[in-house]
Formats: sequence, C-alpha cells, structure tokens
Amino acid sequence: MPRDTTSGAVDGTRSLPAGPSPRVSIGLPVRNGERYLEAALDSLLAQTFTDFELVISDNASTDATPSICRAYAARDARIRYSRLEKDIGGFPNHNRVVELSVGEYFTWGSHDDLRAPDHLAQCVAVLDRDPGVVLCFSRVQEIDERVNPRPGRREFLANVASSDPNERWWDLVNGDWVYDPIYGVIRRDVLRRTGLLRPYWDSDRVLLAELALHGRFQRLEEALFFRRVHAGQSCRVFPSRRALVAWYAPHRIGDIAFPLLTECRDWFLVIARASIPWRVRLRCTGAAIRWALNHRHEMRYEFTFAARSIAQKALRRSPPSHQSTAT
Repeated sequence: MPRDTTSGAVDGTRSLPAGPSPRVSIGLPVRNGERYLEAALDSLLAQTFTDFELVISDNASTDATPSICRAYAARDARIRYSRLEKDIGGFPNHNRVVELSVGEYFTWGSHDDLRAPDHLAQCVAVLDRDPGVVLCFSRVQEIDERVNPRPGRREFLANVASSDPNERWWDLVNGDWVYDPIYGVIRRDVLRRTGLLRPYWDSDRVLLAELALHGRFQRLEEALFFRRVHAGQSCRVFPSRRALVAWYAPHRIGDIAFPLLTECRDWFLVIARASIPWRVRLRCTGAAIRWALNHRHEMRYEFTFAARSIAQKALRRSPPSHQSTAT
C-alpha cells in the first residue's frame, strides 16, 4: 500500500485538525510539475476565501515536486501532502484527491494554471445562494509560459445553465465545446455520486455531462481562471488518443483497448443510473445514440486496429513450422 512520506500515515490519510471540516477542498494531482508548481500554489493560497484544505497527491514525481510540496505544507496547515511511490496514472490520481477530500465543495487544482484571488469566493457565493447549481465556473483566459495573455478563443456551452436537463446533456455530449467547467467548484456530495474520471481521453466530458443531470452549471462572466498553454501539457506531450494512454493509465500501455467504445458504453450507463424522468431518459438516450453515430467510423477503426494487433501477436507467438524431409 502506498505511504504518505510526509506524515507516515498509510495512503495519505493523515489525521485532520480537530474542528469543523473546511467548506472547500482543493484537490491538486501532480506529477513532475516543478516548473510551474510554486506559482500555482501561491495562486491557490492567495485566495480571498480562506476556509479550504489543499490536498496534494504527488504521483511518484522524480523532479523537485516533493521538496516543493513539503516546504509549502510546513508553512501552511491547510495543506495535506501525500506521495505515491508508483505512477498510477493521471486520471486515477485526479480521482484520488476527491477520495481524500472532506469539504462541502470541491475543485480540482492544477500544477500549471493560475486563479484570480476571488475565484473561490465568487464560485462559493453562487453555490451558497442557489442549491440548484451543482457546479460554478468562470470564463478562462489562456496564458503562455510567461503569463502573457494569449489571443481570445471561442466560447461554447450555451445551455449548461438551462433548467432543462436535456439541453444541458445535449450541450455537453454533442456540443462543440471547451473543458473550462472541470476546474470549477462542484458540490462534493454530487461529485461522489458520479463515476468520476474514467480511463480514456474524453473522460472529463462524460463526467461533466453526468453532473449536468444532477443540476445546472453557472458560469461567471469574468475570466478568473488562467489556463497556461505550454509544451509540457499532457495533451501536447501525448497528442493522440492512443499516445495519451501513457499519461492516464501507464499500466495499460501496449494493451488492446477500445476507448471510444468504452466511452459509448459509459454514456448509456450514466443515463441508466441517473434519477431522471422517463421522458428525459429517452431524450438523453437519443443524444447518446447521436454521439455514437457521429463516432461510428472511429469505433470501427478501433475494431480493425484491435483485430490487426491480435493477429500480429498470434503470428509472433506461433512456433515456426518444420517440413519433414525424406531420408
């Protein structure tokens, strides 16, 4: 079992300070994030809303990440740092910080992004004011490696604030959109009723769509989240679905996998377990079928690629044939 090398507790679950739980849990999964980590931590610790815990799960970093995290944890009692001895993958590490958190609200932190000082305060105010909102996020400003603003980008997700769950579902399943809400503030009890992040490329889309069946999203019109675009991002280091397996599930490198077919299955599983009226369920199913039809050629390619891989492996394992010769 992995051990927390800062506290000696098993699996990073060291004792929490006595008293009420923090209102917000910030879960920060990280692996080899030394270049931008200190700036990201400073940004989180500078929030005007201070009733939070910062749960850091270090996924077997081999750079200066552990020493940076330990130094910050020694200075601020709100930080709980846990280090894994083996790389479990990016998405499992994202799920791990959810499991270790205790706050009423939850937000994922990132080792390379920044937030305005009042990001948490404004998101929490919306969630406190409106129980029908399950996730509050802000507009995003992209920045470069030196924190210079990048040119503006298109905004999508026009219907995530709709009172109609079918409109929210369609916007997230079939819309042309960006992933801004994943770093918003979420009601943790709702988040824990989902399947969290799954082991494939589009997993955050599936999670957000499942959250949207539980309630509305609210977007703050001011850009309070600053997404750093740089060469070390996972989407740039691993530019294809197949290559990205090395980031989210390193133990599955070389396995025959069906990520799109798995995602297709999960759309229907999400609908099946949701507590929604049958009319909503039918329309959501129609949107999922539309997604499947839009991706049918890619899913067919997965079958073809898998069959070719199986055949090649079988040929490599087959013993060489020996012809008998007459004497």
